[in-house]
Amino acid sequence: MSRQLFQQQLALEFPEEFSVPVSTHWDELKSSILTTCQNTLGHRQKKHQDWFDSNDQSLKELIDQKRTALMDFKKDPKSTAKKAAYQQKKAIVQRETRRLKNKWWTDKAKEIQGLADRNDTRGFFSATKAVYGPSTHGQAPLRSKDGTNLLKTKTEINARWKEHFEDLLNTNPVIDEEEVLGVLPEHDLAENLAITPTLEETKQAIHSLKNNKAPDDNSVASHTEAGLQATLEAFNFAYTKLGLNINLRKTQVLHQPCPNDANPQPPAIVLQGQTLENVEHFCYLGSHLSSKADIDIEIQHRLQGAGAAFGKLRTRVFRNRDIQTETKIRVNTWETAAKDRSEWRSAIHHGTKTFEETKLSKAEEKRQIRKERKRNPNRQRLPPNATCPTCGKQCASRLGLLSHQRVHAN
Repeated sequence: MSRQLFQQQLALEFPEEFSVPVSTHWDELKSSILTTCQNTLGHRQKKHQDWFDSNDQSLKELIDQKRTALMDFKKDPKSTAKKAAYQQKKAIVQRETRRLKNKWWTDKAKEIQGLADRNDTRGFFSATKAVYGPSTHGQAPLRSKDGTNLLKTKTEINARWKEHFEDLLNTNPVIDEEEVLGVLPEHDLAENLAITPTLEETKQAIHSLKNNKAPDDNSVASHTEAGLQATLEAFNFAYTKLGLNINLRKTQVLHQPCPNDANPQPPAIVLQGQTLENVEHFCYLGSHLSSKADIDIEIQHRLQGAGAAFGKLRTRVFRNRDIQTETKIRVNTWETAAKDRSEWRSAIHHGTKTFEETKLSKAEEKRQIRKERKRNPNRQRLPPNATCPTCGKQCASRLGLLSHQRVHAN
């Protein structure tokens, strides 16, 4: 129903004939689509995801009842019934708040675990952002273009970003179209490609596109130093002919030598007269590649990421007294910690039980030592003049004797 309404409104907003200039045609098309979306779909409202946002109405009613009971009690402070009613409403608010908070965290943990099991990466990270809560980001200072001055004010930083994007996007490269066209190979004219696509073909092409996908950095692999040099020179040639620039500062070389190479030498790749930087490890698509072809760096970064994730939840979850221990443990099971769950769960259960038994046995042993010390005190270790003159009790210290004499004084 909403799709039909949108299409009807869009047909009414479209002009009967579009203008001839492409820029004016595009402005009219954009205005028509934007106006139709505003009238039919409306603007998107941002909804904060937290335990109280999902239960605002129920909590508001309980808080209003508690405030009413508090006002009644303040009007008559000597009334025992009104005081008891206020304390009862206050306890209900606290109990319901804890229950709703635990329920929200339990449901969120199940949701995130389900997203991880379905390999829904986008939904997983979107849900974890809601769990971590809002984050504050300050405006970091920037260096000037020549790198001599540090820009700290908002006006200077915005001007520097404007200058950066002007140099990056609004350049005027000198392109020789004949030379570029001469590089491209010529093929016979394909008449079938000149046919106007039908509506069904257009729909099929649009439906074949994947949502939430975007291009990432390029990774060029080669087995030899000469092959990598030739590949990069070909890239640089094509970029230059099309008026594009390669960022040499971000272009790095990762060399993985042969396993039996006793003295590996890093390659010297030159691009635009500048030798590219050789790095020991490089982050690509979330994974860290190492020149040693091992996973030590990857494990280290994953441990750091796990530590950072637990650190973000320290205040909101682990140190929150309103959340039950069972809920806190459930938050930790977002991703499978080990494949053999039965084994490590049994080991954790056995280790926890052993720890508790050892702790209780040591506490009981210390208690028995203290009792035995009171029954049979070591007279040689007792200080002199620590005997009570009233009852004859032998105290362990002068401070203990003074504390004991206060009993007789009272």
